[in-house]
Amino acid sequence: THTKRATLLAAIAVYFQWTATAFTQPTAGRVLTKAFLLPRTSAPRTSLLGSKDDDDVNFFERLGNPFGSPVTTSLDTKSETGRSPTSLPPGLTAIQTAVEPIQNAIDDASADWVLSYADLRPETSTSWVGQTFLATNLLYFVAGLILTFQGDYWFGFLTEITSVASFFYHYTQLEARGESKAPTVRLALLFDYILAIGSLTTASVYLLFLPNAPIDIFVAVGLSLGFLGLSWLYESVRPYVLFHGLWHVFGAYAGFLIGTAHNQAEIPTFFS
Repeated sequence: THTKRATLLAAIAVYFQWTATAFTQPTAGRVLTKAFLLPRTSAPRTSLLGSKDDDDVNFFERLGNPFGSPVTTSLDTKSETGRSPTSLPPGLTAIQTAVEPIQNAIDDASADWVLSYADLRPETSTSWVGQTFLATNLLYFVAGLILTFQGDYWFGFLTEITSVASFFYHYTQLEARGESKAPTVRLALLFDYILAIGSLTTASVYLLFLPNAPIDIFVAVGLSLGFLGLSWLYESVRPYVLFHGLWHVFGAYAGFLIGTAHNQAEIPTFFS
């Protein structure tokens, strides 16, 4: 147990070192893409604090924004074939059609907020910051794998597929390049919500019946939820990627701690 915990802590330390390098680059710096370097440019952003226009300066900018200026890119949102990178492939069209009434109901109930997402331009899945962000999802997979080896097949597998769903959502988010309500992103986000709620519900039930839960569980849970809230509040590129990435890090760690403590207490699970 100590070795596994040390492994996860080491992964968290590597992530902090990685993000420290990524986020201390100058705003006017450059991001690595597959074949060349693209310069950063400036542009407006939207957050829960309200739409940003010429007369609306967000909280981070009033503070001088230690994370750097909001940025965007002049990249076209369509490929050379004229197709948007976030348009649905034929195989997913039927699924999108089936869940569209659910998406519309969610939009109506939440004033279009729940299935909205941050614009992460100019970052993409091939930029340094984008790849760092996507890498945080791997911690969920590692935590789930360890829990599976411990014999908790339900929570372990659920955490692993949640990792895949989260990775796919953020991958499509990075590739949206400013396109709002992109079908692929919204579909991925819906499934990410479903699996994340399943994982959080399982962890909550485990914690509820866990005798003498160690304090580090509550610290990890508090930090993860705090960073999740911050990523909803501040959606400029660098704050969002940093805060939401830390939600992944501490969320995975909290899930690992809860699952491990639950397994050590030998409380029966669904498939163990």
